[in-house]
Amino acid sequence: MGAPALCDTAPPGHSEWDACTVWAQPTDLLRRRTRTRLAGAALLAGLVTGTVLVVAGTDPESGPARQASVAVPQRVHRTATDSWADTSRVDFTAWPARGERADDDELVTRAVEAWARPARSSSKVSVAAGTPGDPLSGSPQLLYAGEMEARTVVVLYDGRRLARYAEPVGTRSGAPTLSVARADDADVTTAAAVTVSAGGGSARYLLAPWIAEAGSRDLLRPDDAAHRIGVSAHGVTGAVPTPRASSSCERRPVLQLRSSPRIVEDHSFLLADLGGLSPVHLTYTPLPGGRRSPGTPAEGGDRQRGPDGLVPAGLSAR
Repeated sequence: MGAPALCDTAPPGHSEWDACTVWAQPTDLLRRRTRTRLAGAALLAGLVTGTVLVVAGTDPESGPARQASVAVPQRVHRTATDSWADTSRVDFTAWPARGERADDDELVTRAVEAWARPARSSSKVSVAAGTPGDPLSGSPQLLYAGEMEARTVVVLYDGRRLARYAEPVGTRSGAPTLSVARADDADVTTAAAVTVSAGGGSARYLLAPWIAEAGSRDLLRPDDAAHRIGVSAHGVTGAVPTPRASSSCERRPVLQLRSSPRIVEDHSFLLADLGGLSPVHLTYTPLPGGRRSPGTPAEGGDRQRGPDGLVPAGLSAR
């Protein structure tokens, strides 16, 4: 028996969908070729697009990563200079942006990125005990940016934490550092100072804009007057002695600050540097018996200034 015939018309008495008959028309061949060409073109376009995306993703100077880096300074919040004198919330939110490098967008960008992307940063990060360690999210507030001895320092605040970023100046060696500490309970006293540099038995502090007077006293010499501390135009103090952890109890220096009468009338208080990002506020509890030394304010006053208020046994920190 011969092979079945191939024809372009249906044989009489047979259905055109007869499984025993093979139909091959010119239009079918052209349609198949067109579909094959279109599928090949789509596959080639997909390969080219994928290659471009991979190359862009591996280039740190292009693509979304680069765009986010450029946009960082525009997301940094800066408080107006005199807002602290006309607000009911006297804490870090009232601090203006200060320092001779406050307008340095590249510096501020590096500080923000070190906090927002610590895994991609070369900075050495330290987080104080009890402080959430999650990266920065949202828009931080710039408190300070300037040079401090051999390092450039940037201080940021995100509403619940303080961050101090420091990097070597110029060609000096050393990795940048980032210190983060909790600050969500700050008030007129606990938001009064931030440590911007420390070492060699002394420290320098960035004072709140509402601080009108700064001095240093010794807890072990309560009868001695406070030594006045110089403060720069940007609110940074000169070198202030700090307690040495390995030294004997020969002295215990503390900061004595006085608030501006524009917010609290005649209010002075003590801060002690315990090695954290911010000095702690010392409060005074009267000794039993109600006796007080001459020069110590009466009940209801600010008794930290008098001799009794400087006795370590009656002081507590917060």
